[in-house]
Amino acid sequence: MPDHDTPSLPPPRVAVQRGWGWWREGFHLFREQPLTMLLFGLVYCMVLLGFQLLPGVGSVLAVFLGPLLTAGFLQVAARLTRAEEPRLAELFAAFRQPGVTSLLGIGLWYLVMLMSVAFLVTLLAVALGLAPSPEALQAEPISQDTMDQLLTLGMMVMLAALPVAAAYWLAPALVTFEQASAAEAMWRSLRFMWRNLGAFALYLSGMAILTLAALLTYGAAFIVVAPLSMLSLYACYRDLAGQGPVQIDNAGWVE
Repeated sequence: MPDHDTPSLPPPRVAVQRGWGWWREGFHLFREQPLTMLLFGLVYCMVLLGFQLLPGVGSVLAVFLGPLLTAGFLQVAARLTRAEEPRLAELFAAFRQPGVTSLLGIGLWYLVMLMSVAFLVTLLAVALGLAPSPEALQAEPISQDTMDQLLTLGMMVMLAALPVAAAYWLAPALVTFEQASAAEAMWRSLRFMWRNLGAFALYLSGMAILTLAALLTYGAAFIVVAPLSMLSLYACYRDLAGQGPVQIDNAGWVE
């Protein structure tokens, strides 16, 4: 098996179509235990909804603890690849494992970087006259020009946050399977994205399509999209780790 990527070596380069392949392999893993994955997706969405019910701190907690829930799904994906029965308790296994400190570090770094990006982009937008004035935000009803400015500001923040998302992307997997530190995991994740921009863009396109489809169902489809996204992350991690695509013959597929 090829060696893992290390901070001193460049991460592997994969074909652009692997961005779609990660989704395809995630779907294959989902298909192994569809009802179980739906249950796990429902539990995951209920946990996130529970965070949102906490006034003031709910969204912060969801971001901060998100890597631990991701790590749980990654362990489920690994069990599916070995044709083993996943257990619901594994979704929360990372909360009691040695890597919990690093996973919480990822959540903290991710939260701080997102807030910093939003703050800096907003300052830039104000300096360039692209942000709405306080008076415009307080007006009732809000004008179309103000709405357009808010949309532009939101798009600017999203684009500026892409490198942050890339650093977060595979970091939980690197902590879970290789016991990397938070900083090392996020750096390696970012490097892998940078060397595979085409595959990353294709993967994000799939994420955007699935998210839009879920929104069209008033969020109900997120019980499918959430586990499918997590399982696709495992397929992506295998490329970063030099393990290659998920092997169908090794996973006991239901055809």
